[in-house]
Amino acid sequence: MADAPKKTGPGGRTSPGGRFSIKLTKQQQQNIAAAVIIIGGLLFVYFKFFFLPNIKILNDRSAVLEQKKKDLSDARNMVARYDEFLKNASDINFRTDFINRRLPAETNISDTIRELTKRATEYNISIINFEPGAETGKGDYKQTEIKIHFLTTYNDLGNFITSMGYIERLTTPSDIVIKAYKPAATDAANAVRENISVDMSVEIYSFI
Repeated sequence: MADAPKKTGPGGRTSPGGRFSIKLTKQQQQNIAAAVIIIGGLLFVYFKFFFLPNIKILNDRSAVLEQKKKDLSDARNMVARYDEFLKNASDINFRTDFINRRLPAETNISDTIRELTKRATEYNISIINFEPGAETGKGDYKQTEIKIHFLTTYNDLGNFITSMGYIERLTTPSDIVIKAYKPAATDAANAVRENISVDMSVEIYSFI
């Protein structure tokens, strides 16, 4: 049996099984290598100078967009809760104003003496003596003492001390010393009603 004729490829080479094979010349191989290097360089330049910067810009803009979305959401929530914010602000202002009245920054002993005199007069008490006492720092506030002396009855004393709690500025009694009072003969003739002598301290407070 005769052998099948062999097929001849370009360049006069015959490939096994009748397939063509391409044999590149040295110049062609160099051209292909140069093309691969050029394409690789172009891809590197594109990736480094165009693709990566654009990715960074895209990420930055995405972050900005997300922040703007969050800000918009927060703004919408604030608008939805505006009435609640107004109510809370009103409550805070009221409490702050109340604290400022109860604990003002100024000591102003004269106003306190005037207020004590007014309250005492309402309960038939004539304060005989006022004496400013010590001023003590207590951290964020200071305490100022005023010593007073007067004659009264137990009932009027109780009413007077109770009325101190209604003074706008925080005013508290302390160190109360009560002694029996015996009027002189001339006072007894005039039916003096006071039967006790009272020495006490009144403390007021101020923010520092």
